[in-house]
Amino acid sequence: MLISDYLYLAPVLSLLAGALLILLLDLLADREQMGRWGWKAALASGLLALGSTFLLGDAPVRVLNVLAYDVFTAYVWRLLLGALVLLILLGESYVRSHTDEPGLFYALLMFFAAGALLVAASTNTMMLLLAVELLSIAGTLLVGFLHADRRATQGAIRCLVYGSAMTAVMALGFSWFYGLTGTTDYALTSEALSGLWGSSPAPVIRPIALVPVLAFVLVGLVVKTGSAPFHHWLPGASDVSGGFVGASAPVAASLAILPKVAGFAALVRLTLVMLPEALDLHIVWRWPLVGILAVAAMLWGSLLGLRQHNIKRLMAFSGIAQLGYVLIGVVLATEAGLSALLVALTAYVLAEMGTFTAIAVVSQKMPLDLVSDYRGLYRRAPLLALGLLLFILSLFGMPGTAGFIGKLWLFTETFRAGYIGLLILAALSSVISLGYYGRVVRAGFMDSDAGMAPVPVPAAASVVLIAMMVGVLVLGIFPNTWLRWAQAAAQVFFASG
Repeated sequence: MLISDYLYLAPVLSLLAGALLILLLDLLADREQMGRWGWKAALASGLLALGSTFLLGDAPVRVLNVLAYDVFTAYVWRLLLGALVLLILLGESYVRSHTDEPGLFYALLMFFAAGALLVAASTNTMMLLLAVELLSIAGTLLVGFLHADRRATQGAIRCLVYGSAMTAVMALGFSWFYGLTGTTDYALTSEALSGLWGSSPAPVIRPIALVPVLAFVLVGLVVKTGSAPFHHWLPGASDVSGGFVGASAPVAASLAILPKVAGFAALVRLTLVMLPEALDLHIVWRWPLVGILAVAAMLWGSLLGLRQHNIKRLMAFSGIAQLGYVLIGVVLATEAGLSALLVALTAYVLAEMGTFTAIAVVSQKMPLDLVSDYRGLYRRAPLLALGLLLFILSLFGMPGTAGFIGKLWLFTETFRAGYIGLLILAALSSVISLGYYGRVVRAGFMDSDAGMAPVPVPAAASVVLIAMMVGVLVLGIFPNTWLRWAQAAAQVFFASG
C-alpha cells in the first residue's frame, strides 16, 4: 500500500476526519455551541476536501487498486464537493432552528458525501457495493433525522427497505459476473468477458443470456440515481410519507444531488470500462436496457409531475425527468455524448441546488410545502422569486440558461447518433414539463399574495442563491470553458482510441 495512494484519497479523508471531529465536539459542547460551530467545522472540512482536488494533478492514477483518480474523477468530485459546501450553507439556519442535534446532522452529511466520492471513483465491484452501502446508510439516517416527525420516520423506513433490497439485487448481478470471470476489477472483468464472447467465432456464452444479470446491476445503480421506474423511495407514495416529503429541505436537496451525480459517474465508468464497445454486451446494455430506462424516466417523471401539489414532490418528479435526459448520454456512450452528459449533469446540479434553496427558505415559514404557498412570492421575497424563476427556466431548457446548453448538446448528439425516436420522446417530455413548471411560476408571479407573510432570506441562503444564479447564467451564456472541461473529462475513456 503506497503512501501516495492516501494523497489521492485526501478529499475523502478530509470529509471523514471532519465528520469524526464534529462527533467528538458534539460530545463536549452543548446544543447552542454546536449550532454556532458545527456548520463551520463542516464547511472547513468541505472546503479543504474541495481545495485538495486542485492539488492532485490530472495524471490518471489507480488508488489502492479499487479506485481511479483521473480528470473524469476530478470533475465529478469537484461537482460533488462544490454542492456539499453549498448544502452546508443552505442547512445552517434550518438545522439550527429545527433540530437539537446539529452536530450529528453535519457528521452524517460528511459521511454521505464521502460515500458519494467513493461511488464515483470505484473501479471494482466490491468497492462499489461498499461505497453504495455507506451512501445508503448515511442517506437513510439523514432522511429520518427529524425523528419526531412521523413523515421523516416513514421516509427513512422506505429508503432503508427499498434501498437494501435493490442493493442486494445489484450484488447478485455482480456476483454472477465474478463467477464468470473470477475477478471484481472492471478492466479485468472486461478482458475476461472478451475471452468468452465478442470476437470469438464460437462464443461460450451468448450475450443475450446475460441480459438478466445486466438488469440486476443496472437496477441497483438506477435506484441510487432515483430514475423511474425504481424511484419510489424518492418522492414517496403519498403526501404523508416518502423521501422528499419526509425529509427536511436541506436533506431533500442532498438526496436530489449527491447520490445522483455519484450514481451517474459509476454508471459511466462501468459502461465504458467494464462493458466497452468491443463487447457485444455493450450494445445490449445501452439499448434496450439503459435506453428504455431513459424513456421511462423522462415520460414518467413529466407525466406524474403534472399531478403534484407539494413542491418537494413536484421537484422529485422533475428530477426524475431531468435524469432521464442525462441517461441519454450513457445510451450514446461516445466522447461527445459523455461530454454532453457532464454538462447536462452540471446544469442540473446548479438549477436543483438553487430551487431547493428557495424551498428551504420558504419551508421555514410554510411547513406544508404546497405550490400555493409560493403565491405572490415576487412581492414577499423578490430575490427568492427571481432566482426560482431562473432555475425553473433552466430546468425547462430556456435559451440563455445552463439547462439549455445541456439539453442542446445532448439532443444534438442524439440526432447525430441516429436515435430519432429517442430524441422525439425527449422533446415531448420537455413540452409536458412546461405544465408543472408553469404552475410554480404562475403561483410566484401571477397569483395574489393576500394573507401571505413576507419571507426573510438568511444570509447563508442568499449566498447560495446568488452563486447558483450566477452559475446558471455563466454556463448558459459563456459555456465554452465548461465545455472544454467536460471534453477533457470525457477523453479519459477514449484516449486510446
